[in-house]
Amino acid sequence: MDLLNQIEKLADNGDIRYIDLHFLRFLKTIEPEVRDDVLLAALLVNNNLGKGDVCVDLNEQSESLIVENSIDVKLNTPPLQQWLEALNESALVSTNGRSAPLRLVDNNYLFLTRYWDYELRLASDVNKFASSRPKVDLEQLKHGVGHYFPKTGDETDWQMVAAVSALMNRFTVITGGPGTGKTTTVAKILALFAEQHSNVEKKIVLAAPTGKAANRLTESINNAKNELDLDMSIQQRIPDIVLTLHRLLGASPYKSECRYNATNKIDLDLLVVDEASMIDLAMMSKLMQAMPEQAQIIFLGDMNQLASVESGSVLADICVTGMQSRFSEERRQIFTDEFGINLKDFGFEGNGLEEAWPLQDHVLGDCVVSLKKSYRFTENSGIGCLARATNEKRPDDFISAFNNDRYKDIFWRNTGASNLKALVDSINLDYYRAYLKAETPKQALELLSKFQVLSPIRDGVFGIYNLNRLIQDRLQRSGLINTTSRYYHGQPIMITENDYRIGLYNGDIGIILSDSGQLKAYFPDVNSDAISGAGGGVKRFLLAKLPAFETVFAMTVHKSQGSEFDNVLVVLPEQYAEYMSKELLYTAITRARKSVEIWGGKDVIKSTIETKITRNSLLQQQLI
Repeated sequence: MDLLNQIEKLADNGDIRYIDLHFLRFLKTIEPEVRDDVLLAALLVNNNLGKGDVCVDLNEQSESLIVENSIDVKLNTPPLQQWLEALNESALVSTNGRSAPLRLVDNNYLFLTRYWDYELRLASDVNKFASSRPKVDLEQLKHGVGHYFPKTGDETDWQMVAAVSALMNRFTVITGGPGTGKTTTVAKILALFAEQHSNVEKKIVLAAPTGKAANRLTESINNAKNELDLDMSIQQRIPDIVLTLHRLLGASPYKSECRYNATNKIDLDLLVVDEASMIDLAMMSKLMQAMPEQAQIIFLGDMNQLASVESGSVLADICVTGMQSRFSEERRQIFTDEFGINLKDFGFEGNGLEEAWPLQDHVLGDCVVSLKKSYRFTENSGIGCLARATNEKRPDDFISAFNNDRYKDIFWRNTGASNLKALVDSINLDYYRAYLKAETPKQALELLSKFQVLSPIRDGVFGIYNLNRLIQDRLQRSGLINTTSRYYHGQPIMITENDYRIGLYNGDIGIILSDSGQLKAYFPDVNSDAISGAGGGVKRFLLAKLPAFETVFAMTVHKSQGSEFDNVLVVLPEQYAEYMSKELLYTAITRARKSVEIWGGKDVIKSTIETKITRNSLLQQQLI
């Protein structure tokens, strides 16, 4: 059996994707006599790209099975030198910039050429903007900082450090966990920026990776604007609308090139992007390419969260590179002399960065600021304790936290497939009863966000499809819903594709309610100029007008990114799997504002916390 036939069998078994097989067939049309060793390398590159890796480390992958658990097909990669010889001789592989589908770097790392180009361009753009400084009226900045960040003690105000850094840089990353005040800080940054340029019109743009994240940032910024003591002239300069990155770039599903790019820059002076951990390599590269020379760019995000669904871990890579430097001597001196702040050891705060590289100077050292203080999770917060234990890979402390009487907001049940239904039947029905008996759609939506079930997976006993079915059955038996029809009163739904025409986006959460005998879908409306209004901060739609959607009594952890809920139930599978990691568990836990309950075995929890996701990429090396 030739190689492609063996790979087709792997695809038929579900061990690899059919798109990987089609890619290999395409390569064979370019080089009909291509050696099997080259095709195996190409298979790994394309398949691993789907898992988030930007490249393949050939030394690491040599003399190993392509698919570990395949019963029918055993494909082994060749010894490293044999592999490199085949790749260097192939017309499909470039080592020096020649046009080819694959790119071999440092005689060890194999990329799809397109993704190597993304990394090169992104590293170049980040270094360019990080090295440039805008003009700043320091006296005015000091006055503004004194107003928005009044000194309250000897403790370093990292929100103020972040704000000053953002005004003095053209490229800034502000990272921090939930409740550390990222959006409050950025609202003050926007006010400071407007004050710096009060005599000239400067264009401020706010953006986020998804419609859901854009809506949340819109709401947060508008709330912060109302809470701050802003002159009306300053308030009017801060945008009310947040764009998705696709819309900002003018991306189209029918064109490979965005409207705005390296030759057609976006017209803006300040760009703020929230939920930056969700941005993949390709999108970040395209975004930075479209930035005009005068732009100041601020990314907000939590570097400890799950990385993007697509390839790369861009935010974490940039943060690691910047944090190992911990501010230049020049910047430290400015903070000491002008703002009275002694920037002591920046600190790694248990992110594992202390093991990354030795301390060294880097231009990104002035550009990455970590907000350290959580205003949501105090020392008596079990959620905060679990989040720290997860980040710092302390599984024993994680487990023991549930036995600490000080923590009233965390709960744990050891779950197995045999008792899952019984556990679902034990969920407090008051969470559902409250929103189902709400008097208005707005109230129903607010109450819906009080509780959410999360799982890492879609399929299987512990996946969201089965959990949704079990919860629906429970509510049906309790007389709270009527599921005799596909759609019903009280059905929570999530949009799964963007529809810019009606203003609904992938990840938006709504609810189906009966309106005068007709079922309609209601969604939060953070903009006053809603396309379809029901009044009272709610958008209303006929079901036939909706883009694709699914039921979300339970949702995946990935889909929960950018959302928060008062109370969260995290359901883990019975067996540990490679997709489970500390980043996934941390993301799930920190969706909760008030309480979190975890269902899962002790060994599964420990293995999950001990697993850190590492995505193969050379971005960090190119930023140094």
